[in-house]
Order: sequence, then structure tokens, then C-alpha cells
Amino acid sequence: MEKKQVSPQNLTGNSRNQEGIFQTDNAVIRTRLLEAGRSYDGRINVSEIVFIIEGAGYLDTRNLRNVYVAKGMAILLPIGSHYDIQVLDEMQAVICALDENVRMSDHFTFEAMFEGADEKHVHNRPLQMNDKLWHFITGTLNYMKDGLYCENFLRMKVVEMFHIFRAYYQREALLQFFLPLLTKDARFANFIYDNWASAKTLNDLADMSNLSLSGFTKKFKKVFGTAPYKWIMDKKAERIYADLRSTEKPLRDLAVEYNFCSVQHFCDYCKKKFGISPGKLRTKAQKGAIPAAGSYKA
Repeated sequence: MEKKQVSPQNLTGNSRNQEGIFQTDNAVIRTRLLEAGRSYDGRINVSEIVFIIEGAGYLDTRNLRNVYVAKGMAILLPIGSHYDIQVLDEMQAVICALDENVRMSDHFTFEAMFEGADEKHVHNRPLQMNDKLWHFITGTLNYMKDGLYCENFLRMKVVEMFHIFRAYYQREALLQFFLPLLTKDARFANFIYDNWASAKTLNDLADMSNLSLSGFTKKFKKVFGTAPYKWIMDKKAERIYADLRSTEKPLRDLAVEYNFCSVQHFCDYCKKKFGISPGKLRTKAQKGAIPAAGSYKA
């Protein structure tokens, strides 16, 4: 297929899809419609699984070179990777983000899945959805069409998805699919997700990663595509937003938890960052007048 000369469109774009479901870049599960005859490219800042519900096209990434993808297939895009997809027939995709709050299960890790495997002889491949996974993904899509896209609900669906992987797929197929998550970049990203909140300073986080501050900053920018300080501040804002909307923690406790010197300082931060006081944010959230907790974008 000849690549048309159009402005590149980002696969992880925001706003409203054609079915009217409001979604944002950092929702844990979202949907996208990709137009036929167009080219989409970009960089992945959080590892994602893309499930193709309709349509077909060609995908080019570091791990998958010009691979034909179509209805019924799942593709893993690891953090830090670049992609280029050329759409043959209009594609509908369900995209699951694998951020720091998503794990395969409490008692099972990707590392455990690879234990004893010879990675040199494992080749990354897309995954064909079986009946169990297909019904799960399309069922989740139907919930979202009905307006049920609460962050906590969608996170539970992602955990359920991993249980389906474990129960209904052979180890070899999972090895081939999840292989990119064990690259050095992916392991570094997992380390950051696990430790950023407990480190008091960037120096502490660099020390924990056994890198100099300059080496850490260079590595971080390579993997996440942004400076570490900005990323951490954005993650902090996301967590504060989620706590204000989804919990009843007193403002004094939140101020202490997020290292503000006073409740007033915390309130001033919220007004500047979110454009609204924390009390008013909670009031609007109770009325459903603001986006879900996973929808804040720093």
C-alpha cells in the first residue's frame, strides 16, 4: 500500500470517538477509530496492548517489521517504541495501557513467565484472540459504549484480562507476545513505576537505579521521552486528582501524604494545577460533572 501524504495521526490521540464516548490519552482502556487510507505514527510512553476489533492495516515497529494486522489480533507496543501503521480498511481498536498500577497478578510476573526460557530463540509476534479473549474485549467495549468507563472498573477489567491470558493461552504464545516487556528499557520503566513515589529526590531515584544523575536522566529521557522531574510532577498531579475524586481522604492527610507544607499550600497547588479548589473538585465529582479519576492529563 502506498503511504499517503497526510499529517501523521497519533494512535494514542484524545477527545471523543465517533460513538461519542469521551476518553483521554491516559485512560487505562480506551478506543480509537483509524481512518482507511491514512497513516498514523508516534511514540509509546506507556506500554500498551492494542486489540483490533475491526479493519486491517500494516504495522511497523522495532519488534514487528511491516506486519499485517487485522480483526481479531492483539499487538503489544512496549514503552519507548515507535510505530507506524498504514490503514487499509477502517480500524477500530481497544487499547489497554500497562502502567504502574497494572500487573499480571499478585503472584505472577512477566519475569516468572520467562524463567528458564532462551530469549534468543523467542521471537515477538502478535497474538490471535481466541473466543474467550474476543468475548472479553468486545464485552468491555460494550460497557464503555454504555458509558461505564470508571477508572477502577477498567483497572479491574485489565487484571481480569491477564487472568484470561494465563488460563487460555499456552506459555509459548505468551512468551512470543510479551517478550518486548523484558527488554532493558521495559525493565527500567518497571523500576521507575515501582520506586518513583518512594524516592524523595531525583538523586535518590538515580542511586536506587545504580546510575549517576546524568546517566539516569539520559536513560529516563530515552525511555519515557521527557525529563524525569516533569514526569514525576505529572504523575504526582494525576495521583492527587484521583485521590480527590475517588477517595474521602481529608485534605490535611493528602497534604501530608504529598509533602505539602500546609493545607493552604495544597489548596493553592490544586487551584493552579486543576483550575479548581479541591473542595469544589470533590463536589463536582460527586455530581459526575468532571472527568473520571484516570482522565486528568497534566
